[in-house]
Amino acid sequence: MKIKSLMLSFLLLVSCNQVIVNSFDSKTSSTSKTSSSSSESLISTLTSELETTSFNETIESESTSLSLDTSFTTSENDEKEFTLNILSINDLHGKIEQTNQKQGISNLSAVINNIRNENELDDVVLIANGDMFQGQAISNLNHGLSVINAMNAMDFDMMGIGNHEFDWGIEEITRFFDGDKENGEANFPLVNSNVFYNDSDQLLEYSKPYHIIMKEGVKIGLISALGQDQYSSILKSKSEKYVFKDMLSYLKNNAQILKEKEKCDIVIANIHDGGTTSYFTEMNNSLASLKDNYKIDALINGHTHYGYAGLITRDNEVDLPVVQAYSSGSSLGVIKLDIKNKKVLNASSELIDMRYNLNYDQKIQDIVDNDYNLLKDKIEETYNISGETVSEKELIQNWAGSCMQKALDADIAFSNNGGLRGVNLIKGQEIKLKDIYVINPFDNEILLANISGKNINNFLSRYSSSNYNVIKDGVVIENSASKFYKVAVIDYLGFKNYFPLGQDYINTGLIFRDIMILDIKKRRDLNMEFCPVSSSNSYLEKLI
Repeated sequence: MKIKSLMLSFLLLVSCNQVIVNSFDSKTSSTSKTSSSSSESLISTLTSELETTSFNETIESESTSLSLDTSFTTSENDEKEFTLNILSINDLHGKIEQTNQKQGISNLSAVINNIRNENELDDVVLIANGDMFQGQAISNLNHGLSVINAMNAMDFDMMGIGNHEFDWGIEEITRFFDGDKENGEANFPLVNSNVFYNDSDQLLEYSKPYHIIMKEGVKIGLISALGQDQYSSILKSKSEKYVFKDMLSYLKNNAQILKEKEKCDIVIANIHDGGTTSYFTEMNNSLASLKDNYKIDALINGHTHYGYAGLITRDNEVDLPVVQAYSSGSSLGVIKLDIKNKKVLNASSELIDMRYNLNYDQKIQDIVDNDYNLLKDKIEETYNISGETVSEKELIQNWAGSCMQKALDADIAFSNNGGLRGVNLIKGQEIKLKDIYVINPFDNEILLANISGKNINNFLSRYSSSNYNVIKDGVVIENSASKFYKVAVIDYLGFKNYFPLGQDYINTGLIFRDIMILDIKKRRDLNMEFCPVSSSNSYLEKLI
């Protein structure tokens, strides 16, 4: 408040030949005029006060908002030369716990802190690309709150939206941005250019089209978008209220707003979209081609879990730096922009490998440990002992499919390959709930349908490479339009427009992951260790 009062008085004195001084007490008020010589004396005094007052002092007021012209400081900022560090984490998938003291979010935080502490400048931007929550028990059991708690302590500047933010219903994520501290609250914004409600121009609730930050006097605009083609990768019941509009058009529009209306010096684009073999994708190249007030200065990718850091060449412009840092916190994306006179002179990008980094931020680790302990009884619930070591998820497809087929007594059971995310079974170790979430973190329910043999065979001939199936012993799927079979399929696949579900089906309400757990426990009850490869046939009996 002291700075505000001094600056207001100073500006009033400079602009007037006379100074009107109002003094009020609880009973009376009086007004007096001072001479110009007194004014000069006051100006001198106030100038001295301002010079000796710290501008880092916090100014707060509940009743007034003062906007002051700070142009007298801009010449120094205009000439400032520094390197802006843009750090990014994509596709974390709830992987905040350490594995053998490595690859936890506290390890990422330690590296981020080191970059922040390289000098005294405020020269770091920290961005979460998307797909930050779904994937691990510590995050899934409280729908992302554990991740938010850690991210809040790391001072993120923004977060984008990924397709897996819809897995629990997008409202489970937007609640962190609704201003209600009772349900958990992020201290950074959710930035979204192109996810709208159906048949409207209303942006997803609690998201904002762009965000502006200041770094060393440079005004930086942040924009983000979700790839339109990812609409089909979301469970229909979770996405049907929304539309993903053209990513390029809306990013371009918001970049223009940031440059022309908001007078931003730099624009950073974050997209949950990327390449599978390189960063030279159609979208990245299109964004690199934008010029003038549409130009993007740095680009962050996600979604494909592919790692790259590079530059896209631009004619007569600084090349566009692009990064995607694999997934699950295995790398940190780094883009460096060399800036002078608020303009980018040079750009570079790199990935920092986090797989072997043992250093970690104790403050962040304490937050993770606290959340883990709150959920420990559930996370560490033990079901059996692993009888074999398995690290390739494709090896457990027959077992997973058999669990579904046996539980529903189906003629054939289907799931998409991506329904199994990974596996890390070690012979002799206990199998806990957290290990099952590594295999299947999704809450996919099982549908039971009657489908003709002809439609089943047509589907198998066209889509077998992206899905797996298990057929009941003794059953042959005949290529007949009149012979029908009982089909079990997870809802994610069953509701795809290319799956021949038809109208004759029911939703059993059984969750695929829970069926797997029942089989593992059944083996324990039979005094059998869990061997999903060498003994892939499920021991379950019909549940429905």
